[in-house]
Amino acid sequence: MGSNPTPRTKDEPYALRVFEVLWQMKKDGYSENTLETFGRRLRYLAKHVNLGSPEEVKEFIAEKAWSNGYKDNVVSAYNHYVVFHNLSWKKPRYQRAFSIKKLPLEANIDLIISYTKTRNRAAFKLIKECGLRPIEVSNLTLKQIDLHKGLLYPETAKGGEARVLKLKNETSALLKQLVSAKNESLDKKMFPRFFSVLDAIMNSGF
Repeated sequence: MGSNPTPRTKDEPYALRVFEVLWQMKKDGYSENTLETFGRRLRYLAKHVNLGSPEEVKEFIAEKAWSNGYKDNVVSAYNHYVVFHNLSWKKPRYQRAFSIKKLPLEANIDLIISYTKTRNRAAFKLIKECGLRPIEVSNLTLKQIDLHKGLLYPETAKGGEARVLKLKNETSALLKQLVSAKNESLDKKMFPRFFSVLDAIMNSGF
């Protein structure tokens, strides 16, 4: 989102109204990561339903094949829109399901990762092998990676302590493929669309 959360295009009917919500959230101290996440969810809703009609939005969310947890996240984003634009609605409540899930075999995880595109494969391997959070992967920049030594210096999330992580040879090779031979900014994010990938998985009802 950068320093200023800008509307995407003039053709999007609710771009300005979404921008106003995000700008107010920014002034209220919300993090850039939260702004990006809420912005994606509001823009997704705007493409499929009238944001000015809370009942239509509520029905749209209810009919989606999403988990209750994800529905609750979308409701939270839209609630900011409702409050800012002085709309009225009875906020739906989705009970998150908590259960002990059987973990997939590592071989099965590796098989799934192997079928993804190079950039996504590298991102998922960083999560699996280095224990990075999705937000840490999304914020990873070139200056945080030492490809010569195979070391990673991630910016920690949730106030965690700084750490240095050793990359496996295969993961290091994948990252080298992603780095252009041109002189790129060291502040360039390696996986700027990673959260969009995760959202797409959630939207598919996976």
